[in-house]
Amino acid sequence: MMPEQSDALDLVVKELEARGLVPEDALAVFAGGSYARGWNNADSDVDLYVVSDESSPGVATTPPLVPLPPNIPMEWASAGGIDCDIEYWTADQVWTSIARFEAHAGRIPDSATVEHLSLEEIYLLERLHQPLIARGGEWLESTAARLKASEYHRVILGWCFDHADNCCEDALGQLASDDAEAATISARSAFGFTIDGLLASYGEYGRAPKWRPRRFRAVDPREIMFDTYWAVEVMVEYDPTNPRLWIESTVGKCRQIMSEVVM
Repeated sequence: MMPEQSDALDLVVKELEARGLVPEDALAVFAGGSYARGWNNADSDVDLYVVSDESSPGVATTPPLVPLPPNIPMEWASAGGIDCDIEYWTADQVWTSIARFEAHAGRIPDSATVEHLSLEEIYLLERLHQPLIARGGEWLESTAARLKASEYHRVILGWCFDHADNCCEDALGQLASDDAEAATISARSAFGFTIDGLLASYGEYGRAPKWRPRRFRAVDPREIMFDTYWAVEVMVEYDPTNPRLWIESTVGKCRQIMSEVVM
């Protein structure tokens, strides 16, 4: 992370504090997304997270198997010449999201856990791994440690590969039924899930396709070279007159990668 990125964020947060948009007693304030990774461009905004110590009475020790209610307040503001999308979380909400991936009363989280997450939770948990911290470093460190100690890694990896395997089966079945168009889409989907799972195995979590090349380069996985990955991603060798070769090759690459990843 470039020092100026962190300095700019600090100025933004100070201005937002002065305007009452960030409480001075917040437990933590951090940026996630492209800005936190240094992947932003001139038109990028900042995904800013503000965590406060407002506790909800009677927080359950067992997380609900439904998405958090839509009570994550959001605000848009411009500060320091940077547009900010601000989400306001309580510590309890963050911990409830993490608790979904912890064992409770004999319940072991599995890949179905991911299906019960809200979109806000998905992004929060991904961004807790590599935040750009403005306030509350100790709180964020302990919270990230709790997430790392949970079953999150195993569950996310399993979820990606479960979907990849299903898409591989779909592709081959559709190909056998002479539905090459559907098989092409299924093979592309299988490859996307496979690469997301591969990157997750290295601790690089995310599901936004636009950042997949960046995330790939960040970890440089040994299972597949970037040039090979990119050729499949942009379908360099796809021949519309004979799609079978590309589909079968892509499914083969998916299964080879999945067989080499340690779950």
